[in-house]
Amino acid sequence: MWKVNVFGSDGWQTAHTEGVYKSPTIDVLLEASKKAFPNAVAPLHLHLESEREYSSPGAFGILGRQPISFWAKLAEDQSREFDWATGSEVVALDEEALALYRPDRKKGTPTVIAWHEPTAIVIRLPSTPTELQVEYIPDTDADDRLARLRYRYATPNHALETVFDWRGYFGPNTAIIDGWHEMAGDRRGFIARLRGTTGFIIGRTLRRLTFDNPTLDRDPLFECRERGAARRYPDVASACPVLSERNPVSAPHAMVFVHGATSCGLQGLKDLFVAGAMPSYPVRRFEHDTFLPLERNADELALLISRSVRVQQLLLVAHSRGGLVARLAMESLARDRFPANIALHTLGTPHLGTPLVAIGRRLLSQLYKIGEWGLGLACPALSPLTWAHGFLFDAPVLPPGIEAMGANSSALNILNRLGDPVGVTCWGSRFDPNSPTSGFGIEVEGLLRGAMYGVPNDLVIPTSSTVGFGSPEGLLTCSHVQYFTQVLVKAELRRYFNPVPVATPSPEPVAHKEPTIEHAPRSSSDLPLDENEAVHRRIVVDKLKRTAKNYNLTVKKKEDEKKE
Repeated sequence: MWKVNVFGSDGWQTAHTEGVYKSPTIDVLLEASKKAFPNAVAPLHLHLESEREYSSPGAFGILGRQPISFWAKLAEDQSREFDWATGSEVVALDEEALALYRPDRKKGTPTVIAWHEPTAIVIRLPSTPTELQVEYIPDTDADDRLARLRYRYATPNHALETVFDWRGYFGPNTAIIDGWHEMAGDRRGFIARLRGTTGFIIGRTLRRLTFDNPTLDRDPLFECRERGAARRYPDVASACPVLSERNPVSAPHAMVFVHGATSCGLQGLKDLFVAGAMPSYPVRRFEHDTFLPLERNADELALLISRSVRVQQLLLVAHSRGGLVARLAMESLARDRFPANIALHTLGTPHLGTPLVAIGRRLLSQLYKIGEWGLGLACPALSPLTWAHGFLFDAPVLPPGIEAMGANSSALNILNRLGDPVGVTCWGSRFDPNSPTSGFGIEVEGLLRGAMYGVPNDLVIPTSSTVGFGSPEGLLTCSHVQYFTQVLVKAELRRYFNPVPVATPSPEPVAHKEPTIEHAPRSSSDLPLDENEAVHRRIVVDKLKRTAKNYNLTVKKKEDEKKE
């Protein structure tokens, strides 16, 4: 049973909700929300309709936000396919739960058992910021399920966690925020307290039996994520192969793409190079395990570039955490006198850190979703194994490669104090929930909207941090996973490899004829100039006109002198 109260000007009042108490799949939740909130066309119904399109795994094995019982067996099958790479095993239990088995723990004892109770709640938030109190009261079936799973699979050392697992929909188009609140027990059930603004929340009860969840030093989804993306985007994977000595580059210029935390290169490249518009220049992607320390990733990147890239101009394009890795590698290449001009564009990079690291063990479950969601959909759709790891992993200590993104981390302090900003261009964004695109973000400390204590952000990284190093570009309004869909970003990267030439005055002008200024024709694929380049072009054109005018005056003066 659910009970939800909101605090407003009249004190605590019962919230407008709709409970679902049997098989709360996306289809059931959509029908319930339409019944309870018939006028809520935006954002709730539109996004649930979009999620329903991925209610079952499609050709590429992705699905929307469904309860664990709906896809547990699929996650087990995917885990078996990649058990050689993950070092762990995900197993479906009793067609309702998942268990995580670690090879470094006692054989036959799962580290975590997780399941969703067959119930959900749809909550409509008032138009003003409010406090929210959500109470879940288990029924006898829930108590029996807990006792059964504990008896069959757990030990006396496994501790019970009851979690309010929710998704919030805010703004007309909209911001999608995922949250995870541990519920405190009281005499009747479990209570979660949070704050929110105008919008809707759909919450489920997640229960977990946990014991000795280890700190991860490697990303267990590293191989699985890249392989899955390559199957979904074979054309992009072929046009932009992995950076390695087996794929050397020898050309005037090339691009190397560096992905962000718990992601892969194809998530950004498939937006940058859409179907039918593959790059005309060499592109390589640096696939790496982001749980490793920054310097380990950077050393590998610099070594691969020095061994396999022979160019005159090298452009590094890096997303999120990848920008920190690329900065370190760029410094290393400069010290080793790499024989090429190197430029770096970072997009959504936490140059000054991110408060997300402060949420600790909950961060991994959120990053797994952010890292794989990049399909250009209106809702996050992930592989069953990624969903599973999001619910099963919450290590007490973050991996070193993730912890390094903290605002006060020693790695970031050293990088910013000693780093050279020359050649680094940083792109940032201030997400606008009223923009025509939606975005997926992470909740922090009970704030459902904004996610960053009210400061401007791209739903994952504070805006000030994304432009905190090097030369900042103009701010965008997209979310963290949408940088490479932006027209301005695509145009800037295209101009790097295909600059628009500016004509110079003829060195031998013909007398009595004013020199003409010809501009190189622009192809239909070229996009409008940005403001800085337009200003530069105007300055050059004005200078050319003055040169021509002065030349004509000189010719006329000489002719007058001859007549005299």
